[in-house]
This record gives sequence, C-alpha cells and structure tokens, in this order.
Amino acid sequence: MSLGNPAAVFAAKGLLNTLKKILSDKRVVFILLGIVVFFLLKKHIKKGIKKIKENKFDKVSHEDPNKLALNFRNSANPSGYDWMIDFDGTDEESMLNIGQRIKDLNLQEDVSKAYRQKFDETLEDRVNKELDGEDLRLFESLID
Repeated sequence: MSLGNPAAVFAAKGLLNTLKKILSDKRVVFILLGIVVFFLLKKHIKKGIKKIKENKFDKVSHEDPNKLALNFRNSANPSGYDWMIDFDGTDEESMLNIGQRIKDLNLQEDVSKAYRQKFDETLEDRVNKELDGEDLRLFESLID
C-alpha cells in the first residue's frame, strides 16, 4: 500500500507542523477568535448602530423638518419595508406636496439633514431614484 508521492507527504507534514506552531501562540488564537466573534455578531452590531442613530433622530419633535423627512420617506416607500424601497411604487403627488411644504417653510437644508441622519442617504439621491421626467423637474423647481 502506497501513501502517494513522498514529496507531497513531506509538504503536508511541514504544513501541519507550521500550523501547530502558529496556533500554539495565544495571541494568534485570540485574534482568530476575535475575528470569528466579530463576524458572528456583525448583524447585532449593525442593529445597535442603527438604534443609536434612531435615538439621535427626534421622532416626537414638533419641528417640521423631522416630520417632513418622515413624510417624504413614506411617500417614497409606501409599503414601509426598507428592503422594498426600490421596488414598491412612489406616491408622486404626496412627494410633490411635501416639496411645496418644504419650500413654503424654507426648510430645504433642515429637512435634508434630518433625512440623511435618519436614513443614511441624501434626500436628493432618493428624489432622483423615485421621480423622473416632468415630476423630477417640478420637484427640483419647488426645492430650488
């Protein structure tokens, strides 16, 4: 019975010895465990960061910029599911009404900051994704 190529067996033994030496170092083991734990907890870490950002965003504020930002998001995402925002429809009429309110109150910058803080994207990017053609030109004329 043959074990195969003697050079391959020798290389495998050398590799195993090298791995044993590397893994016998406690620092290496702790670093590897840290990496594994990070990837296992990555989802929870992201949720925690999102929760911290949401706490900074004042949902019960009586200021219009926060409400307008939420209303804008609701018109861009009628289903309410974040993962569906690019797939579900857009309430163009509501979005244009919100644009008019933003202009009337002269809150363009405040609403844009509130939207970016809450949803990690700019209001302008979302408008460009949701509206096109005449609706987009009308919205831009309202905001400018």
